[in-house]
Amino acid sequence: MNWNHNVCRQCLLSVAVASFAMLSVGSPARVQADEPAAKKLVEATKKLLEEAKGDAPVIRLTKLEQAKKNFKLISVELADVDGDAKTTIEKDVKALQEQATTLAESGALNDSVKQIDELIAAAKESLGNPDTLERQLKEAETVLKKTDVKNALGDAKVASVTKKIAALRKASQAQQLDADIEQFKKSLERLENELPDVLKAIGGDDSSDRDSAIRSLQGRDYQLIEKIIERMPADDADAKLLIARFKKVNDPFLASVAKVNGGEAAERLKRSWESYADDFVGWEKEAAVPKFDELTKRQSEAMSALGMPKTVALASRTTEWLKTSVDESEDLKPLLTDARVKAIVDQVRGNRDAAHKKLVAAAESILKEAAAATLNQSSRDRLETFVNDDLRHALEGSPKLDDLQTRGKVLLAKFEQAAGGAAADKEKRHDELVQKAQSDWPAMLKQYKPQEGFDPTKAASWKGKVVYFAAVNNRLG
Repeated sequence: MNWNHNVCRQCLLSVAVASFAMLSVGSPARVQADEPAAKKLVEATKKLLEEAKGDAPVIRLTKLEQAKKNFKLISVELADVDGDAKTTIEKDVKALQEQATTLAESGALNDSVKQIDELIAAAKESLGNPDTLERQLKEAETVLKKTDVKNALGDAKVASVTKKIAALRKASQAQQLDADIEQFKKSLERLENELPDVLKAIGGDDSSDRDSAIRSLQGRDYQLIEKIIERMPADDADAKLLIARFKKVNDPFLASVAKVNGGEAAERLKRSWESYADDFVGWEKEAAVPKFDELTKRQSEAMSALGMPKTVALASRTTEWLKTSVDESEDLKPLLTDARVKAIVDQVRGNRDAAHKKLVAAAESILKEAAAATLNQSSRDRLETFVNDDLRHALEGSPKLDDLQTRGKVLLAKFEQAAGGAAADKEKRHDELVQKAQSDWPAMLKQYKPQEGFDPTKAASWKGKVVYFAAVNNRLG
């Protein structure tokens, strides 16, 4: 039985269960009421449900749907029927609705139980197809986990089915291993025969022949063996022997490929790095570190580069090159142990480290002078630019950068504190003083008894008095 069909069938049966559980005798469009007709429908529905008990799922579902329609028709026939006759028929209808609900529920359960048996039987026929078998076994396990199915089967049956599933898996794995070993042997023999010619082509001067030979050996047989090795049990004796034989083919092949690829990669890296050489020729000779006082008074590219623009250019270029050409290159990672590749990378890293060492020494000298200087707002602002921008550009990637920037920020904080605190601290202090003035004001008014109504044309008469002004601008500040 097709699993998709089973899924759809279960969905429909679930709908049927829900429909019967929620169904109540309603009143569709009014037609002629008829007690005998209602009784006939009741009898027909009884027969329908009785037949449905032994039917296949799809047929049973059809009959349950027909029973649902009959219940609606009965409600129509009883529209104008009163008394005991109506009560009796409605009682029969209620019993039939309960029977239909039970039939739908038990039918769905029976189908689930039957489905497990069908899946197990299908799995037995799929021993030669491990993917199909595993899918069927997982489906059976999913159904088996349902509480109502487990209850219906009982502990003994559940245990029996579980053992069958485990046995089928084990049998499938054993059969798959036999097939894998047979395929492994055939593919390996072909690779062993092909290897001498492939190694000769890889070591030759013709790049086209080399690439063709590499693709040939890494073709279907090579890929099959790699997949088989992934699923082979590590403790199988035959598997161990075959894997050891494959290693004798694969190791010299990979070594030959790496030798060629390593040489080509080293040449590419060398050309790439040397293409930037003109940007920093003479960096080793730069040594004129500006004084902090000079840094605050002269604005230039050289000042922003700590007096060593070529050294900064080298440090910046090496950091970016190592990141993009080496660290982020997936193709290069397998070749980093190649001596030729390593030599190029180590050379560039050495240049970067030497440049950073010079720039760190220059930065420390400038910060030391800044710490000893008396800062004003202008020199403070230049120090902030030096800390946040100049150092970051010159020493990106250096482990010393964070420490140097922290030392500079400490100097900036000291200046802020000496100048009355940062803007937020100043505002807080201002608010505190305003609040104190407002608090003290009533006592001051009481103490000095100021008088209102001052007339500047009669200023002489106000001599010696305390004058009160309200709602005027403090133009003198």
